[in-house]
This record gives sequence, structure tokens and C-alpha cells, in this order.
Amino acid sequence: MRETNPDRIVVIGPVHWNSAAALDQLELPADAHLVATVHDYEPFDFTHQQAQWAGPDVARTRGVLCCDGGQRRRLAQPLDVAQRWAARHDVPMWLGEFGSYGGPPAHPNDMAARAEYTRLVREAAQQRGLAWAYWELDSGFGVYDPQAQAWREPLRAALLPSS
Repeated sequence: MRETNPDRIVVIGPVHWNSAAALDQLELPADAHLVATVHDYEPFDFTHQQAQWAGPDVARTRGVLCCDGGQRRRLAQPLDVAQRWAARHDVPMWLGEFGSYGGPPAHPNDMAARAEYTRLVREAAQQRGLAWAYWELDSGFGVYDPQAQAWREPLRAALLPSS
């Protein structure tokens, strides 16, 4: 790619689903056009509760609220790791994914807790100078409700408080 497009920005992340804990295993070539990325879904028992694809224990978890002091430390820890790694390697860092699962329609996860989590992660990323992207627009974690054709306002406001 560098032969045909030497200035293209390339986003690259570590193994284990772009886990900040795996950043030390990420070896980058000398290239001024790289951006590193991590994903942050901590505390996982909150962000993925009732998610059938996340394993039986998480799928059975329900009613976890957010965000007490321990949960706040858990959501910030990967961002601290990413910030330190980026500074050591002089590479821009992007929080490429964060969010919380809405749950099944019959038993939705608590929207106020999801909005609080979303606000806290966004603020923590911004305080550390990390660009961010929410996962995702209009499905299980979505900030937009395609059936209602409307924003899930608590999530939208947590992401874009001045809008």
C-alpha cells in the first residue's frame, strides 16, 4: 500500500479484539501515518449483560447498573494504558469502539445506566486526549432507533452534550 499511497492513514490495533492489555505486543513499523486503536467495553459485565454471543455467564447476567467507583476505575483503566502506550511510542491513539448493549426487547437494559456509562467513557477518553467512536449506530448497542426513526436521546446526549 505504501508504494501506491504513501500518505494514507492506517489504523491498527492489537490482538484480543484491540485490547489495551495487548498493546505491548503490538509492533509497529516506522511510519508517520499510523494511528493505533483500542476498544473499551469495561466493565464487561455491565456493557454486555444479556448478550447471547458473549458466553453463557454474561448472557444470564441482568440488572447490572453503572457506574460505581469500581466500575469507573475499570472503564478508565484501558484508556490509561492506551494513553501511556501512545505517549511512549509517539503514535496517535483512537478509542475505536465503546458502548453498552441495549438488551433484548423483552428485557431491555437500563437506559439511564447506559447513558451514564457512555458519558463517562466519552469524558474519560477526551480527558486523556483520545479521539473516540461509539459502537454502533442502529442495532443492539445503537444510539439510533431504526423502528422509531429517532435518536435514543439519552445516548445521543451522552455522546454529544452540546447538540
